[in-house]
Amino acid sequence: MNKNSFYFIRKVFASIIIIPLLIYLFYIIINNNQLSSSPTYQPTKSSLDAVSDKSKIIIPVLCYHRFSHNKSGDYIITSSMFEEHLKYLSENNFETISLGEMYAILSGKSENIIKNKMVVITIDDGYHCFQDIALPLLTKYGFKATLFVYTDYINSNKNALSWQELIALSDKGFDIGSHTKSHPNLSIANNAKDEKKFLQKIEFEFKKSKEIIEKHINKPVVAIAMPYGIYDDNIRTIAKESNYKMLFTTNNCPNSETTDLFTLARFDINGNEKLQTFINKVESLPLLISNEQPSDGKFVNANDVLIEVFIENVNIDFNTLEMYIGTQKISPNVDTEKRKVFYRVLDTSRRNVYNVTLRVKEFKKNYYRYGAWQFQIKR
Repeated sequence: MNKNSFYFIRKVFASIIIIPLLIYLFYIIINNNQLSSSPTYQPTKSSLDAVSDKSKIIIPVLCYHRFSHNKSGDYIITSSMFEEHLKYLSENNFETISLGEMYAILSGKSENIIKNKMVVITIDDGYHCFQDIALPLLTKYGFKATLFVYTDYINSNKNALSWQELIALSDKGFDIGSHTKSHPNLSIANNAKDEKKFLQKIEFEFKKSKEIIEKHINKPVVAIAMPYGIYDDNIRTIAKESNYKMLFTTNNCPNSETTDLFTLARFDINGNEKLQTFINKVESLPLLISNEQPSDGKFVNANDVLIEVFIENVNIDFNTLEMYIGTQKISPNVDTEKRKVFYRVLDTSRRNVYNVTLRVKEFKKNYYRYGAWQFQIKR
């Protein structure tokens, strides 16, 4: 190879490397300029005030189901774990409040009963293990609880509470709420064939259970907790028309003054969780989210769905952000400039109800903020 050929080949090789590199650098510069000129999403002052650290109304609601001395599971809590929870609440100055107190606080009808650290303990279904295991521990630590029972189950077998036991609990200051009559799955996907009949079914479940409980305990039933945490706009409307004052879901976040009384949140307590997870829940603050898509309590008829939401809190450390659909942790896309979180579900055939949960820390803070909402697939 002569000298001229060598220099020619070197120039060609340099061109192959350098020109694409220059094009790539030009592309990066242009895109950075476009990103820097994009409008940044700005939260409103009123919304930031509503979730400031100085908010005096933060009410986590805990949702338990069954208790055992030595067996744990998704819905089974051991006696030692339950005592661990109650001990933490007691040592960290939490006070249990009743449903009546919670309603008065969140509806703005009484500020005199607001306590520094409030919590509501709820137990679903009506299992007799509450009487044998949970009640002695609650009594030991001076806490009260709310039992949400479905009336078909009470007195039905040896594993169920009796009406006499519920009356005695009510007389001791424990709240008794409705968990419907038969604990049905009230998702629209399971009941879409006859909408009129479906709405009549909801009304019957709500009104009949309320009537039965009130007849036995001789006190008004003010709240209903939804089986499986399922709700929608129709369910909320029928609950109001059935003379309930509150409706509880299983949205995983604390309640505050901005929480709708007919979309009250409860933290599901899992028997396989560590104590730190429990602490993260009871010590959490609300995450203010807006423009949720699909919207809370709505139906979507689609094979794939784009889930997106804006976060309005300032000082959020997006590196700590976690997103869940039900209990499944997913990896969302995050636009930190616009404060938008989004995730596309490519196949909706595997799930009818979508409980979406976000949790995230603030910069240099140890506590989490939680936000949640729910939508359903209509087939």
